[in-house]
Amino acid sequence: MPAAKRPRTRGAVRNAPLADDLFRLMHKERDGALQLHEDVAGLVLAAALLGELVLGGHLMITADYAVTVPTRPAPYEPLAHEVLDIVTCESHPAPTWLLFLATTAYDRVAGRMVREGHVEQVAARRLFSRNRTGYRPADGNNAAWPWARLLNRLQRQEPLDNTDRLLGGLLLACDWHRTVLRTADLNVTLSLRHELQQAPEPVQLLAALTENAVGSAVTSRLR
Repeated sequence: MPAAKRPRTRGAVRNAPLADDLFRLMHKERDGALQLHEDVAGLVLAAALLGELVLGGHLMITADYAVTVPTRPAPYEPLAHEVLDIVTCESHPAPTWLLFLATTAYDRVAGRMVREGHVEQVAARRLFSRNRTGYRPADGNNAAWPWARLLNRLQRQEPLDNTDRLLGGLLLACDWHRTVLRTADLNVTLSLRHELQQAPEPVQLLAALTENAVGSAVTSRLR
């Protein structure tokens, strides 16, 4: 398997929030068009927002999908703080919060990306359908960085950190990993699943929960 062409990394966003990396991966670099169905995009971005809190130690998900909030300072990042405030307002299991946040996650992450200057709103034109708002990357290097980083680490058999393990798990959950990583190599899929198994239990639970929710959403649309 040939090594992925690594983009120039000067000015690349190396420590972007998880949801921002996913947002980059689900849009076309040229015209900013969303490549996933809206419902699927909302679910995986909602999982990513919850994942940011889990990875930061601000949220815990137990084996029975109960959600608890450790006693520690709230996250500094405004959107993460906002999501944590929502989750702490009422007591619900993780599946309920995932479905609730999925209705607004896309717009929330898009707003953060626009405010930070990472994307710009454009009219994404499509034949035989209404025009939609797209989000074109302000820097092509930043848009390419998440997939290049992930694929290069997998090809070199380097262990992933927990953020990239969850990123890979969410790509698996929506069956978008082969498209994003631009490879049909079965070993890449197996490596992603192996890395996810090395992640902490809350990360694995969140990925599994998302995969189930995406499957239910797809099934509902086909009925």
